[in-house]
Amino acid sequence: MDVRGIFEEEGRRLGVSANLRIEPRRTIIASASLRTDTVYVNRDFLPRLGERELRYVFAHQLAHLKLRQVHHSEEFWGILDGSFPDRAELEESLNEKFSRFLGEAHDRGR
Repeated sequence: MDVRGIFEEEGRRLGVSANLRIEPRRTIIASASLRTDTVYVNRDFLPRLGERELRYVFAHQLAHLKLRQVHHSEEFWGILDGSFPDRAELEESLNEKFSRFLGEAHDRGR
């Protein structure tokens, strides 16, 4: 899967130019920095994502950058709902996968 290509596609689709950093994260799937216009993605969790889940994670973080806000407003959800009408199911699936991932990391002593 071309992770950077997918990131760039989602950025173009949302009209957002941003940097992508793939690095270890202990407790989150991804985050966005409004200060540096950077999306950070959990390197160790990334291989568990399907393409649609990855697109959603990128779109979620890019929507924060587009709106220049860290909270989840009605406008924020509107951006995501337009492209991901199954957003609730995607979020539930991601949260379940990530919970399992954290449990496995804990079991390995990380």
